[in-house]
Amino acid sequence: MTTVTCPDCGRAAVVLGRFDRSSAGGPVEYLRIRCAGSLSLIVAAAEVEVSSSRSDDRVRGTRS
Repeated sequence: MTTVTCPDCGRAAVVLGRFDRSSAGGPVEYLRIRCAGSLSLIVAAAEVEVSSSRSDDRVRGTRS
C-alpha cells in the first residue's frame, strides 16, 4: 500500500489508483487518493509527498 500526504488537509492518504494523461510537456502521472478526512481527490503525483511506499516506486516524493 502506498500512502501520501493529502495536499488539501495534510493528513495521510491512501493511493487508490494511478493513471497518465498526455500534455504539451509530455505525459503527467496522476493519483486517485482518499485521505483520513474522507476526501477523495485526483492529484498530480508530483504535487504530493510520499509517506510510505512498499509496492510501487513510481510515485514522486517531491513538491514543486
